[in-house]
Parts: sequence; C-alpha cells; structure tokens
Amino acid sequence: MRKLFLGFLLMGGSFLFYDEVDAAELSNSTEEQQVAQTEAEVETIYFTEDQDILITDDVIIRRLSDSPSVEMANLSLKRNYINTGISLLGAGEWDLIGDEFVGSKSSIYPSHGGDYRVSLVQSKYGPYLYSLREHDTLIDTTVKNFNFSGAGVFEMIFPNISGYCDGDDGLAEFFIYKSTMQSTADYISFWD
Repeated sequence: MRKLFLGFLLMGGSFLFYDEVDAAELSNSTEEQQVAQTEAEVETIYFTEDQDILITDDVIIRRLSDSPSVEMANLSLKRNYINTGISLLGAGEWDLIGDEFVGSKSSIYPSHGGDYRVSLVQSKYGPYLYSLREHDTLIDTTVKNFNFSGAGVFEMIFPNISGYCDGDDGLAEFFIYKSTMQSTADYISFWD
C-alpha cells in the first residue's frame, strides 16, 4: 500500500511542474534567441540625414536621392569607391537578383561572392533599423546593422563578401531584416 501511495505521490508531483507550450511560442523564442545571439556582436552603422556617402572597411553607403520616388533603373552601374571619389569599373555591371516590398523580413537572395549591393527606398522618416543577414540552417549571421534617419533612396555596397559563402552550393544566402517601422513596407532590391 505504501508503494502504491508513493507512486501516486510521485506522479502527482510531476504534474505540478508540467507546463504546456505551443509551437508558436517555441518558434518565436528560437527567432528571438537567434537575434539576441547575433545582434550583440555586430556594430550598428548610423547614416544621418546630413550624410551623402559613408565609407568604412566593410561597407559603402550612399544616398542616391532625397526623394523616395526616384526610378530604380538609374541605379544599374557598378561603382568602385575610392577615398577621393567614385570611378566606374568598366564592363562590370550589377545583376539584379530580385526586389520586393519589405515589411519585416525579405526573401533570401543568394550571392556567389565578390561585391554585393542592396538598394532601398525609404518612404518615411525613421529611424529605421535594418540588418543584412546571411541565412544558415542553425542560426542566421548578422553581417551589418544600419540605422537610417531620413527618407530617400540609399545604396549599400558590401565589398568582397566571399567569406559568407558556405554550404554545399557555395552561396551566401542574404536577406534584410527590418527591426523598426515594420508596418511600413519599403522597396528593397538586391544586386550581385
């Protein structure tokens, strides 16, 4: 009788600590963990309204227009940025991989390496916080965070991103994640 009572006591005690979790909670917590693990390690680049160009070691940001209604077809020349200015690279041209209106997360646009370009049309004043991320099976890698404070057309060029190419296909699978102003869909295009 004691063994039976002790068995019921142990089983009943285990139900006290039982907590149900649905699949949506699990997937959200995994995404939050992925964001938390990568966001702390990556610096954020601030591009303000009074800047026209910003050149760092790993990204070049340029304001193409203050008006968010400029035609994206004018953005098709590949450019090489030098500390003294801009020069054309000759026959090299950007290939449009894809474009879309993005509220929070874009589709994945792969790259074979080399230079990678993201152009975005920001329709309203921010601040907007974007992240260029590389998709991996286990955890996404944040390449760079960007904070834009004004409306306009912007171009971000990432020189030599070959280090992000991985997997059996040898591709880097890039996408943009928008942390703020997710209710506003902005036009973003991807070039390789």
